[in-house]
Amino acid sequence: MRKLEKDFHTTQETVEKQERILGEFEVLKAEKQNLQNKLREQKDQFSKRLHEKEEELKKREFNLEYQRNAFEKYAGFKIVDANNSRLGAHFLKNVISHIYEDLEEIHSAQISNEKLQVEAKTLLPIKALKDIFTLLDYTVAVIQRDTVPIKEEINHIQLFIEVINYLKPNTAVDLTVNLPQPDLESLQIRPTLFFPFIENALKHGDLNRDDSKITIEAEVTSDNRLTYTVLNSCERIAAPKKETAGKSEFGLNALKNLLDTYYPKNELESRRITHNLYLSKLVIPVN
Repeated sequence: MRKLEKDFHTTQETVEKQERILGEFEVLKAEKQNLQNKLREQKDQFSKRLHEKEEELKKREFNLEYQRNAFEKYAGFKIVDANNSRLGAHFLKNVISHIYEDLEEIHSAQISNEKLQVEAKTLLPIKALKDIFTLLDYTVAVIQRDTVPIKEEINHIQLFIEVINYLKPNTAVDLTVNLPQPDLESLQIRPTLFFPFIENALKHGDLNRDDSKITIEAEVTSDNRLTYTVLNSCERIAAPKKETAGKSEFGLNALKNLLDTYYPKNELESRRITHNLYLSKLVIPVN
């Protein structure tokens, strides 16, 4: 009997011990599960935070790239605007220089035009200079303006033609504007955009012959594109030859930069089309 009681107590102690061990195991198992849950939560939080940082970094990179592109575009516009301002002075400098060169040739009898020789010594130089000062006032006044009505530009082109008529009395200058009055009033272009083409015809054209000419045309096509064409007499050659760049291409480069910046879809053509005719043509979209 005592032996049975002893075995029972021993067994009971063993069972209690195993129950304690099992309880501790369950506690450890629960703690393990809790630690695993916490680890999973921390990993999720870390992944979420890492994703947020990556997105934030992408946004910062995007903003930096946007700011860089915006700055480059702004700098490009400023360079173009500065060159455009210089372009007006460049054009006037060439015209005024041309006047004085002609006057020197007249007074030295290199140009045998008696009527021009007489008029050059009286009032025509004053009238020509007055017209040029009016053009100068215009170029200075529109520096800060993004656009002007085509009508305003055409009016000053007509003033420019008066200067050419004085400088080159043998040259027949014809201006044709195929635009209805509403378009002349409403359509806008960059200030002095048309001037370099006429200045180029005056500076580089052969305009002292009796049959010399400058033909200027402006029209708007059905697809809302403005076409501006200048055709002028040039030095006679036996056959067309490749044009060579002059010592300074500032005017041409400034014009190209201006067109590419404000009229990305522009079409610019400048070439000799016959042995004695030169074509300059500009096509730009208009609103």
